[in-house]
Amino acid sequence: MEIKALIQGEQKILKMTITDNITKEVINLTGCTYAFRMKPKSGYSGTTIDKLDTDFDKSEEATGIVKVTLLSTDLSIVSSYDCQLKITFPNAEIDKSKVFTTNVVSPII
Repeated sequence: MEIKALIQGEQKILKMTITDNITKEVINLTGCTYAFRMKPKSGYSGTTIDKLDTDFDKSEEATGIVKVTLLSTDLSIVSSYDCQLKITFPNAEIDKSKVFTTNVVSPII
């Protein structure tokens, strides 16, 4: 997963579709818990952004889709970030995690 760029000061809904690594089919995420972290890359300024399970929109999780909203205040600092989405399945035996990078850039005026 890669997010090209997020605009500084704008609210953004991240919509993520979770698929099986081998079959590429969507995974039913019913009953899963989620955590999302956006942390400034080494050598960059910025604050760490954490979103917990209760921050996620789970209305489409049976079809492998989850959404989380990044508020305008979350995206207030121009920087380069490492992001991680962690999913814990109901049986707690499997965790699925994906790391990706993004940049928060200044708006074009």
